[in-house]
Amino acid sequence: MAQEYIKGLLADASVSVRTAYSEIKSLTSQPSFYYIPKRQRYLMVNKIVTDMSATGQTEMMSLNKKAKVYCRNANVDTPPYSLGNLFGNMLANGAVLSK
Repeated sequence: MAQEYIKGLLADASVSVRTAYSEIKSLTSQPSFYYIPKRQRYLMVNKIVTDMSATGQTEMMSLNKKAKVYCRNANVDTPPYSLGNLFGNMLANGAVLSK
């Protein structure tokens, strides 16, 4: 049910958001990605998001927040680096990055 909701969010998203999200999924689907230190993984995903336009970044973060709220209300865990947990629980793991 949550997967269908997230697919619906992506279907209604702009092309730049769908492209960036597919890049993130492609990057994170490789098993070798998880051998990289957690901070570096965060930076790799963050680079894809920050390379987007300001409008695209805002849209991506909005979709991430909507997915997180939906999954929390449905009591469904979100896997790291997916909508609802785009940056892979970095704050929960103590790696707070300030700008």
